[in-house]
Amino acid sequence: VTFNKGHELVPSDETFTFIQSPIIKKISPGYAISTQRTEVEIIGEYFSQLSNGVAWCLLGGFTIEARRINETLIAFTTPSVQERISSHLRISLNGIDFSASGPIFTLLPPPTVANVYPLFSHEYGEIPITIEGNGFHNVSGLSCIFKFDNDHQIVAANYYSYDRISCMTPPLTKVYKGSTNMEISLTGRLFEDNPVVKIEYFTGLSISSIDPVDCPKSGGSKILITGQGFTQQQSSYYCKIKESHYEPIYVPADFHSNHMLTCTTPASQYEGSSGLSTASLSIVVKDNQSFFRVGAFGEDSISFHYRDDFLLKKVYPDFGSVSGGSSIEIIGENFFEPASIQCSFDVEGERLSTSAIFLSSEKITCTTPILPSTISRRDTISLLQVKISGMVLSNGGLRFHHRQHIIIESVEPSLFPE
Repeated sequence: VTFNKGHELVPSDETFTFIQSPIIKKISPGYAISTQRTEVEIIGEYFSQLSNGVAWCLLGGFTIEARRINETLIAFTTPSVQERISSHLRISLNGIDFSASGPIFTLLPPPTVANVYPLFSHEYGEIPITIEGNGFHNVSGLSCIFKFDNDHQIVAANYYSYDRISCMTPPLTKVYKGSTNMEISLTGRLFEDNPVVKIEYFTGLSISSIDPVDCPKSGGSKILITGQGFTQQQSSYYCKIKESHYEPIYVPADFHSNHMLTCTTPASQYEGSSGLSTASLSIVVKDNQSFFRVGAFGEDSISFHYRDDFLLKKVYPDFGSVSGGSSIEIIGENFFEPASIQCSFDVEGERLSTSAIFLSSEKITCTTPILPSTISRRDTISLLQVKISGMVLSNGGLRFHHRQHIIIESVEPSLFPE
């Protein structure tokens, strides 16, 4: 050491060492969440020159203390910041002299979520979930993490843009009911700042029967769907009606219990000459603007028939007693033998029904009902129609006369053998 420009040197016991500038070969991971303190490893050369095991990293204006793990490995913890930082990472072994520009390291703010659909899956998974928001990046750790009790499943996300990704729901690996939390992650790790969305899992949903299975082509039939696994929390059940090659029609379904839904059939799309068209009914769920199946494999569906409306031509006789019990025949077309067929008498606002018997495609028979006491004191007229499972399946109907007193006008045949 000299104090007079080199004329006199003062001896010293201190030593000064020239060291090789460290070289960074790899950073793992190459990015992290800006609000999450993350352990980062730096792989390189000449780290053995550290005398006290402490190094420093320079990242976007932040000087961060690091520690030597071994001769080729140094580790540091990222700072917690709100903004995005993307910068070359430089390293110093003395806190003063930093290496030349190294690989780029990025701190990404956590993404935000604005819209998720659908908000459900069945127990077998494979339902695509679309996530809309911002802050998504096409990085290796982009994923959805589904948390089930004390377990979780990580599903890689499909990247579309900065504001849209999608994930496929995983199947349930054990008995689990209710909703699960789905975290959207850029790193594939659980983190308190990750956006969280509740996803409802349906278990054991299936259809066992529908009634009626014969409906008019004009539509309007209320179909009772019996099955299991329906939940009141999910209010967006729809019936998917599919005929042959025609596009399916979706109609809202009403929830009644865990075993029962109802929906109203649309008009048939069939334009062929046959009076019969077969359609399939399955239950789907609508979320946002898309329909998704909820059956186990494919769609759990049951077939039903669209039929031409009964064409009523004539009723014989066209009158009977207000006290009921008169046997009548209805002549027409397109009759068939369903599980339940009835004659319906619409009289002065009262709709009265009696069981009918199928005789042929052109004839059925039934017995007239007893009119209520408020009506039976006078002659009146009703509109006669034919119903199947409570649904009118006939054209406009026929006029039937209810009389207090029956007058015999003729008897056929009029001659009998002695």
